[in-house]
Amino acid sequence: MKITIVSPCKIQLRQIGVNVEAAKEKRNVDIILDTEFNMRVGDFKVDPISLAMVSDCGRHTLYEVSRDFNKIAANEHDFLVAQVLPKLPPAEDRASNDQIALRIKMYFLKVIRERQPNRVTLWAKNGGMGDFTLLNLFFVDRMYDFMRAQGVERTYCRDLGELYQDLGRPELNIPPIDPAVAHTALGDALYGREMLLACQKIKAAQSAALELKLLG
Repeated sequence: MKITIVSPCKIQLRQIGVNVEAAKEKRNVDIILDTEFNMRVGDFKVDPISLAMVSDCGRHTLYEVSRDFNKIAANEHDFLVAQVLPKLPPAEDRASNDQIALRIKMYFLKVIRERQPNRVTLWAKNGGMGDFTLLNLFFVDRMYDFMRAQGVERTYCRDLGELYQDLGRPELNIPPIDPAVAHTALGDALYGREMLLACQKIKAAQSAALELKLLG
């Protein structure tokens, strides 16, 4: 019978290699996205009004309001008139859709250069595919190609509401959103960040409890 002896050094190197690969896989950045828009305008039936993105660490924030949206059509929309339009910044603080598109790309570049992720997960709540479609349709054409060109191997779009549902709608123990900023893209994105962090903490606790149960 042949016995192969593996030196402790080789074992340690293999373990280091596994740890390096594991660390590489975990270089994910979560970005919370929120938009306000009018769904009753034009051929696409959508007109972007504002957009905000907040990183998981809270250090990277983007808030942009379009000066190109159809004001007449927006003022015919009861919800927008009551909840969105009064909270927008003045006209001089708004930008064209082309300017916003450039600033979004600059935002992604800043996050990627500082954090060096190999994965980026975009989160939006309440049926977030509308937010992701708006981002891709109006501002970042071929978004996945753009992200790959910056070294991001995978870009995911996930619904924060679905994560909350999958966890069983637990008590999050976070303050409710301030009505003064509710239905602003930035206010909702910041609240979404608090919601995501709380959900991730609960998910980690649930996973740890399940592991202990299986080991026991």
